[in-house]
Amino acid sequence: MPDTRQAGAGESPGVLLYIRVSSEESGKRGYSSKDQQDRLLEEAERRRWKVLEVPYIDLGYSGGFLERPALDAMRDRVERRDVRYVIACYRDRWSRGEPADMWVLTEEMKGHGCSIRSLDFQGDIDTPEGELQAGILDGFARFEKRKIAERTRRGKKRKAKDGKIIASTFPDYGFRYNSTRDGYEVVPERIVVVRRILEMVAHRGWGLTRISKALAAEGTPSPTGKEFWSLPVLKKIIDCDCYRTYPAETLRPMLSNPHLVESGSRYGIWWFGKARHVSRRIRKVGDDGQLTYPNTVTKTPNPRNEWIAVPVPDCGIDPSLVDAARDVYHSHRKPSRQNAKRFWQLSGGILRCPHCGGAYGLGGHGRHFYYRCSTRAARGRDACSNSTHLKVSEIEARVWAFVSSLLSDPDVMERGIRAMIDSEKRVVKDPSSELKSLLKRRTKLEDGRTAVEDAYLEGIISGERTKARLARIDEDISTIEEKMRSIRERAKRVDALEAQGESLLDVYKRATPERLAALSPEQRHDIYTIIRLKVDVPMDAVMSARWLFGNVFPLDADLDSGLVSSKVGSICD
Repeated sequence: MPDTRQAGAGESPGVLLYIRVSSEESGKRGYSSKDQQDRLLEEAERRRWKVLEVPYIDLGYSGGFLERPALDAMRDRVERRDVRYVIACYRDRWSRGEPADMWVLTEEMKGHGCSIRSLDFQGDIDTPEGELQAGILDGFARFEKRKIAERTRRGKKRKAKDGKIIASTFPDYGFRYNSTRDGYEVVPERIVVVRRILEMVAHRGWGLTRISKALAAEGTPSPTGKEFWSLPVLKKIIDCDCYRTYPAETLRPMLSNPHLVESGSRYGIWWFGKARHVSRRIRKVGDDGQLTYPNTVTKTPNPRNEWIAVPVPDCGIDPSLVDAARDVYHSHRKPSRQNAKRFWQLSGGILRCPHCGGAYGLGGHGRHFYYRCSTRAARGRDACSNSTHLKVSEIEARVWAFVSSLLSDPDVMERGIRAMIDSEKRVVKDPSSELKSLLKRRTKLEDGRTAVEDAYLEGIISGERTKARLARIDEDISTIEEKMRSIRERAKRVDALEAQGESLLDVYKRATPERLAALSPEQRHDIYTIIRLKVDVPMDAVMSARWLFGNVFPLDADLDSGLVSSKVGSICD
C-alpha cells in the first residue's frame, strides 16, 4: 500500500526542489536557474517546508522527454519514502510531452507517498476539478512546446529563403561562418584538402578507406582534429553541393529570391530542409556503470521539391572534378576479399553478365579459382542461365592485354574521347540559349497565372474556369522545368567528360609498355576503375569491353581494324 502518512504535529514536511531550463528558455526572465531557485526557496520558507537536498537542476534539457539526469536522481531519492512533496516553479517543468509522461510521474510519486506540486497549480489532483485544471495546464504546455517548434521551423525556413544559412555546430569543411553566422566564407587552405580528396576519387578511383589512410599518413587532421577522417565525412564532401558551383543564371530558377546572386558569378548551394530531424533523449549505461543521456536524432528525407537552395561563395573547385568524383564513387564496388593473399583485379563489378545484368564474382577454392555470375551462384540457374566460368589467370591476362594496348596508343584513346564528347555536344547544342528561351517562356506562364488569379478575384471568370486554366498553366510550367533540368544535366555531363578525358590523356600519354607491364594487380584494378571498364561475358559469344567514353570493343579486337581474334570458349573451364 502507498505510504500516505502526513507530517506529525510540529513536524515540517520534507520537500525536494526541481528546476529545468531548456536551451531556448535560458535567457528568458523568470525561467533562469537562479530565478526558479529563488522562487522555490522563498515558497518553502513561507510554508515552513523542510528542504531535504540541494535543488535538482536539469540545464539544457527539453520537457518533451522524461530522460533527464537530475529528474532521474530525484525519482531515485523519492524511493526513500521520506519526501512529502516534489516542487517546481511551473507544471510544465515536469513534462511538456505526451499526457502519459505526466501520468507516469504522478503515479510513481504517489506510490512512494509523495505528491507533485508546482507554484502555478495549487489544486488537488485527486479531485475531478483538480484533475481537469491540471489537464488544461498540461495540454497548454504541450501546445506551447509544439508552437515553439513550429515558430522555430518557420523562422528557419524564412531565413533560408532570404539566402541565409542556418548555423549548426560545424560549417561544411572548407568554409567558416561569417561574423553574423548566417553565411559562409571560404577557407583556402582547407579547400585545397577538399580538392585533393575529390582528385583521389575522380583521377585515381580510390575508395574512402584508402583516402582516410592517405590523409592520416600525410598528417592532415580531420575536421574535428582527429588523426583519421571518418568515412561519412568523406562521403559528405563528395556529395556536398557547396563545392559544386553553378553560374548565377543557372541558379536563379532554384532560388526564392533571384536577386541573391550576381550575373557573371558562380555559386555553390547549401540546402535547407533536405531531411526532417526528430530528436529524443535516451538513458544509456556506460561500461563504467555511469548513466549518460545522449540525444539521438532520426532523419527522414524530405521530397526534393521541399528543399530550399541558399547560394554560398565560389570555393574555386572545378565543377567537372566534383561531377567526375561523384560518378566514380557512386559506380564503385569493392573488390572481392576471398583468399586475401591474392588481389582479384577483375572483381568489384568489372566483369558483367549480360543475361541477368549482375556482376561476375569469384568462385573456387585452394589454388583453383574462377570468375562466375554472382546471381546464378547465389540464386541458382532459374535466376540466370549463364553458366560460363572464366579461369582467373587467363581472363585477367587477356583483359590487361586489351587495356594496356588501349592505354599505350594515345591516338586510340583520343579518338574515343573526342567522338564521345562530340556526340554529347551534338545533343546538348547551346545550353545557355535553350535555358534562356525556356526561362523566358516560364516567366510568361507565371505572368499568365497571376493574370488568371486577378481575373478570378475581380469576378471576371468563375472558380471552375480558374481551376482549369491554372491546372493547364501549372502543367506547362512543370514540363518546362523538367526540360531545363534535362539540359543542365546534359551540360554537366559534357563538362565532366571533357575534364576526365583531358586528365586521362595527360596521364597515359606518358605511359610506356615497360611501365604498364610493371603495374601490380591493385594498380591495374585502379586503372579499370578510373576508365570505368566493364566487360560483358555472354555464353558462347565474343566478350565486349565498355569504358568511360561509351566505346564498345570486342575484347580481343585489333583497335584499328576491328578484327576479332578469339572467343569466350577458349578461356572457359
